[in-house]
Amino acid sequence: MTTLSLLMLAAVSQLSHLAAPDDPHDPQTRRAEQLRASYIGYLDPVTLVPRSKLTLNRHNHSFYQNYLFSVVARGGAHESDIDALERRWENIVGLLGSESLPEFLRVYWNSRNRLVRKADLFKTIRSAIDDRGSAFALVRDLDRQARVYAALRNPDDGAWSAEERAGLSQLQMFNVRQPLALLLAAFDQFSEPDRNGFQRLLRAIVVVSIRYNVICGRQSNEQESVYNQIAVVISEQRVSGSSAAISQLRPVYPEDNEFRAAFTDKTLRTTSSRNKKVARFVLFQIEQQASGSSFDFESARYDLEHVLPEHPGEDWQQFDDQQRDACTYRLGNLTLLTATHNRDAGDSGYSAKRAIYHGSEFAITRKLAEDYDTWTPDKIRSRQAWMARQATTIWRIDS
Repeated sequence: MTTLSLLMLAAVSQLSHLAAPDDPHDPQTRRAEQLRASYIGYLDPVTLVPRSKLTLNRHNHSFYQNYLFSVVARGGAHESDIDALERRWENIVGLLGSESLPEFLRVYWNSRNRLVRKADLFKTIRSAIDDRGSAFALVRDLDRQARVYAALRNPDDGAWSAEERAGLSQLQMFNVRQPLALLLAAFDQFSEPDRNGFQRLLRAIVVVSIRYNVICGRQSNEQESVYNQIAVVISEQRVSGSSAAISQLRPVYPEDNEFRAAFTDKTLRTTSSRNKKVARFVLFQIEQQASGSSFDFESARYDLEHVLPEHPGEDWQQFDDQQRDACTYRLGNLTLLTATHNRDAGDSGYSAKRAIYHGSEFAITRKLAEDYDTWTPDKIRSRQAWMARQATTIWRIDS
């Protein structure tokens, strides 16, 4: 079987030699590709690693697999070199799992090279890694960076301080992945000489994510491109420190007027568990701004209260059906209560709820009761505009 495979490889090589250069539609090229796919192997769609149809024994198999191994073999590597490369690759796959490997490869590549999209990743790496030295260097660095990538995806990893853990948890809660390449580059360059600098950059990225992704809802394509550009200059040590890197976030930092306007109109449908968690986080941050008190926003002791209930009864006839749909999930209609007070409030009318709000331990809920004697769409917008002003102060990158 090995001999037949070698003969087939020779045929593929000859067909490739006869094909017109740089013409993927040449008949000889198409014949070579068909023979390769039918008899030699295929590209795994998950790991982007070539998989051969024939499995040899351990000592020979590595020469028969994985583009990187073939590059090393072409360079005349000793078998011990191949083994060392293979062990590093197995470490990476064992740490991340084959499902996460393609995304890690893309994040790693974009942390130090021009932005590449997923569909072009393997082609780009194949063009850049063409000799034994570059193959070894790549796998060594992948092995080192895989641990950092895994930690970035796991806020509870022991590598993080409390502040870093909070920032990474928030990015995970927002479902924002675009900054991963930038964070990988920043940790590599800043963590040892300037860990505080890495923390400042992480905090700035969280602020950008709140403004750009969560509230303003801008498209992520431009953002990923900007993050890539900053990651590359960090990797190439062309920035003087974290402050210089943060200043380059300006193109994806919505200015105060835009952020306030978007926040004033923001709706988060809390029927989604992710949206509910984000809404709780935002309200607890505003509470901390208003009262100076810090609460655990994930504690079961506290509930998210919809002033206009999700299922209003006869006491809410001042809202027609269209207004209910428009107002129920606006941020201005949401506040905080203890679970006990939330049960007491239920779907009662505003007058009954207001009496409960007056006795709340949350400053923003007491303020709601003090400021508004009735609850209407205009009052919801007015309160949300006040919340937007607080949010602009909380999530800010100073010049």
